[in-house]
Amino acid sequence: MKAIVYDAPRQFKYRDVPEPQIEADEVLVRIDACGLCGTDLHIHEGEFAPRFPLIPGHEFTGEIVTLGGAVNGLKERQRVVGNSNESCGKCFYCMRGDFLLCLNLRAYGVTQDGGFAQYLRIKADRIFPIGHLSPREAVMVEPTACAVHGMEVLAMKPGSDVLLFGAGPTGQVLAQLLKLNGAGRLVVAAPAGPAARPPARRPFRRAPRGRFWQVSHTYVPRPAATIFTTVVPHREHGCPARR
Repeated sequence: MKAIVYDAPRQFKYRDVPEPQIEADEVLVRIDACGLCGTDLHIHEGEFAPRFPLIPGHEFTGEIVTLGGAVNGLKERQRVVGNSNESCGKCFYCMRGDFLLCLNLRAYGVTQDGGFAQYLRIKADRIFPIGHLSPREAVMVEPTACAVHGMEVLAMKPGSDVLLFGAGPTGQVLAQLLKLNGAGRLVVAAPAGPAARPPARRPFRRAPRGRFWQVSHTYVPRPAATIFTTVVPHREHGCPARR
């Protein structure tokens, strides 16, 4: 099969590799799409403790083509996404339910091969059917799960004023979750892109409770210029829209 393989930081090739062989508790997934995450940029630099050689990609979706002999509850040709984290289930943190603190944590696309390939071998208990979601929607399940976890940790009280730093895909999902869970005022701050021009200065407008604003194109004259962009409730389905 074809895959993107890193042999070391900044050293990667698109090349032929053997198709993975599954164990009894695993499934083989034909990849339809895989998101490119900020984590992948760190892996490119050798950060976040990757294990080389490595096929990156942890925001993947695809179709099951082969089931291991011990797998139940899934079927071939089922469209799925995966939880890229794999805890040991035996260490101190796993025994108390803190699986993301696992002392032996592994991650598809970080410490073991991920979704930048035609096929992915993965534990069946890491797989979830996606039903009607398109591949483009399905690759957002993993970052959305991260945002949901953030909401659980934040434990925001309804009516709270929130300042959210970062407006990448996960930040935008988190902004919507904050709105839907009752934030009083929400301001999202994000650095300007490398090609962005400082927009005209505008006075900061205070948002009334129950509305979210990022004040559109407000330039803050600091060494790292910051842009604020308006997010307001949409009339349908409670989704934010730009104003």
